[in-house]
Amino acid sequence: MERTTMADSRVTQVVNVIEPNLNQLWGSMMQYLSLPDTNVELQYHLVIVDRSPPLTQRFVHLAQQLGLNCAAAEPQTDNPFLNRWLFFDAFPSLVGAPRVVFVDWDIIWTCDLWLPTNDEGVLARRNPVDMYRSLVNAVHTRLPTHLINEQMDIQSSVNAGTFSGSGSTLLELRDRNLHWVAEIFPSVPWAHLAAKDQLAFSVAIGEMGWQRLDDAWNVTPLSPVSDADVLGWHYNDSVEETRQLKRGLTQQSVVTDAVQRLSVKWPQTMIRFEALYEQAARLPPLRSFAH
Repeated sequence: MERTTMADSRVTQVVNVIEPNLNQLWGSMMQYLSLPDTNVELQYHLVIVDRSPPLTQRFVHLAQQLGLNCAAAEPQTDNPFLNRWLFFDAFPSLVGAPRVVFVDWDIIWTCDLWLPTNDEGVLARRNPVDMYRSLVNAVHTRLPTHLINEQMDIQSSVNAGTFSGSGSTLLELRDRNLHWVAEIFPSVPWAHLAAKDQLAFSVAIGEMGWQRLDDAWNVTPLSPVSDADVLGWHYNDSVEETRQLKRGLTQQSVVTDAVQRLSVKWPQTMIRFEALYEQAARLPPLRSFAH
């Protein structure tokens, strides 16, 4: 990919943040390999969460051996979900980039198209508005009234697995996200961390203003999207098969078993997944870790 400046309006900056974990690095390499070959210029940036400098540097070196543009950044909080924002620490010049796409490491692209971008506001895939009713009911007096209805639905409910905007817009979203984490989390210590995180992110994006990303760009195993329409496959923790898959990428038997079971509903998507997996497995830096 052509080397250009962060501020070049022709270029989309793709960012991904991972722990120093072999499965996550393997998934990131598959993601990089899945970048579509289009006329859209892309630059890919990988961030390793720096929890132990010696370990982190080994992962940075491994990522660089794989050809990835990689840097480390220290976590600023105990909340692992907020590490999504460490790309601003690792690559500060992204603040000035016109187009930035954040993507979780467990997402691959399955098409030769590229994610649309939004020059005004943030682009994100909608979640069901009733997902967080119990949480919203517990904290609704703290939330902006225009974002909730009488049923305690959050109108800006989104999935934070992938979202995009200008660097400056996403920096503002980060600050609002941190604000709502501080507002919401202490009031609901009983709630699951992931649910609280998604609610805080959804409130922040609702304040900012956002446009809906088509569901096909962020398809989980529970999404109402057909296999033929998948553009981006998000093998998250929503079902046991993908939960095992993302934690067992270095284990061929785990991958084979999970792919076989997922192929019943997602045959075309799994063909693409297997091809990317095998391509990554042939790379010398990863080949030695496969078993």
